[in-house]
Amino acid sequence: MLPKAVTDYLASHRQEHLAKLMELIRLPSVANTEPQQCRACADWLVEHLRGLGMTARVEECPGRPNVLASLHVSDQAPTLLIYGHYDVQPADPLASGARAPTTRW
Repeated sequence: MLPKAVTDYLASHRQEHLAKLMELIRLPSVANTEPQQCRACADWLVEHLRGLGMTARVEECPGRPNVLASLHVSDQAPTLLIYGHYDVQPADPLASGARAPTTRW
């Protein structure tokens, strides 16, 4: 269970967080068919993470760029590693009225 201060913060900033999430998922980033799309998404992530107070950079790798970020809180605090993908699989087929995730909601 999260501390009350955390849940209060998340509740009071919910719309802001959702807006940022929607901004991110609207960026085309289909890596397996159009890897060049990932660069704009990587750049967005770097700027967003920097806005959160982290040091962040794009690391060029074969195929698509990786985003590396860190935030030093304390020498006594444990290290937390988060690994995730920002690229997506193609929405195929777009049938029965489904829309691409990059369209406005």
